[in-house]
Amino acid sequence: LGGHPELGTGDSLLFELGGGATEWALMRNGEVIGSVTHDFGTVRMRELLRSGESDRRARTRLIQHNVRDMMNAVRRALPFQKITHLIAVGGEARFAARALSKDGAPGNGGGAAPDPVAAVAAKDLRKLADQILTMTPDEAGAAYGVPANEAESIAPALLAYAELIRLSQAEALLVARVNMRDGLVLQMAQSIRGGSSVFFPEQTIAAALSLARKYQADELHGVHTAALARQIFEATRSQHRMGDRERLLLEVASIVHDIGGFVAARGHHRHAYYLLTHSEIFGLSLMDMEIVANVARYHRRAGPQSDHPAYAALPRASRVTVNRLSAILRVADALDKGHNQRVRNAKVVVSGDELRIEAEGAEDLALERLALDQKAGLFEEVFGLRPVMAEPASSGA
Repeated sequence: LGGHPELGTGDSLLFELGGGATEWALMRNGEVIGSVTHDFGTVRMRELLRSGESDRRARTRLIQHNVRDMMNAVRRALPFQKITHLIAVGGEARFAARALSKDGAPGNGGGAAPDPVAAVAAKDLRKLADQILTMTPDEAGAAYGVPANEAESIAPALLAYAELIRLSQAEALLVARVNMRDGLVLQMAQSIRGGSSVFFPEQTIAAALSLARKYQADELHGVHTAALARQIFEATRSQHRMGDRERLLLEVASIVHDIGGFVAARGHHRHAYYLLTHSEIFGLSLMDMEIVANVARYHRRAGPQSDHPAYAALPRASRVTVNRLSAILRVADALDKGHNQRVRNAKVVVSGDELRIEAEGAEDLALERLALDQKAGLFEEVFGLRPVMAEPASSGA
């Protein structure tokens, strides 16, 4: 969808109504930058339509009220001001596009290749919903050629779509011919062909940046720290033998490690842990988020301790990952202690028992050198290497 000419600019909200929940994703200029799940789906909508209200309009208002609550929750979770496009995926949406299109197929342009999206208007959705609401599930199934158990979900879904168009102020609902699983499978197949176990790196980084902005973290510092952490990670691959997945988690943790300052500067590392364990980042699992939260937690002050409950609750392999990534993040964070990105074009190499960070003007980086001395202990303990800053070897030639 990101390659569609109408969807490549501005903010688009993509959603799929499921039985128990609705999945939402925010696309900016064709790239997913955030996602959220809301526990309101077609099962709950059907229950509302079966409620004790005898007036059909009253039951419709119940659905609209719940849809408004859902949209308010989405607005709080995802960083957007104005939506250019509202895109629905899923069986009910494709049914609506077929039922409302003149030729019976969404986006079918005759002999040409079908358009990946079809537009439907709110008034047409409401009209179709009103027609279906007068039928029993068996009658609706027979009339529209769908199983009766699926027909029961169509009317409430159409009402929800119409209300979402109104709330988002979109001109129409764009219905995708695919569903979210199709996109996930395609992206995973492309990553596997490329030999990577990381399926959505660009989207995951974009979502991490979005979360950092939400909590007003220093974005330049986060991005610069992530770049330094990536250099250290690559220089020490033979020591840690971690893969692309762990590198992505390190980059995400580097970008968001200071978000706890939104709560309070004092103890912001602990606040970061809390915020991250109560957040979602596109492409990351719950365990991934636990690892990221722990790495951010240990970017300063005490390192991982067996008597810290959240850390101790992790599986052993995840604790080892937290130890390694925290050690790297602490060094990278020290190299930008002043949040002014003074360490640039650094060369990071392992030499004997040292991790040498060769940077122009290293002798003048007193603040960074002091911070490195203070925060290098965990790295030395984990990797057996002492981080040191030095002038590039060629500078004296």
